[in-house]
Amino acid sequence: MVLEAKFASHGVLGIAGVLCLIFGLATLVNGPSPEMRVHFGVAAGAGFGFGVITFGLSWIAFKALRNKRLTGPQAMIGQAAIAMTPILAAGELPIGQVEVRGEIWKATLPPNTPPVPAGTQLTVRAVDGLTLTVAP
Repeated sequence: MVLEAKFASHGVLGIAGVLCLIFGLATLVNGPSPEMRVHFGVAAGAGFGFGVITFGLSWIAFKALRNKRLTGPQAMIGQAAIAMTPILAAGELPIGQVEVRGEIWKATLPPNTPPVPAGTQLTVRAVDGLTLTVAP
């Protein structure tokens, strides 16, 4: 069942792990001594319970893999920004500043974009080091 989280087997390893657990516990149903015997309902219940937990955690993990990144430069693209200072067109100095998620970043505009005044709502289009390219 642990291998299910490591390898993409589409549930095959998880099912095999649950079946092995049930069959392993079932061998104790008619154990050699009365102290080691396990009721079949307990064996099946434990296997089913671990199976549900395994598939539930796998489902959560696969959903998390499909989500959008929340860290790194790629997470900034598409975020809303507010111009803190006037931003001039690309290539002109000084570069303006924007606020994104409570952080202040240096920003520039794409080519052929008119300058924007402070307070304008913008969208982050690209990240280049510590400078954002923003557009209205």
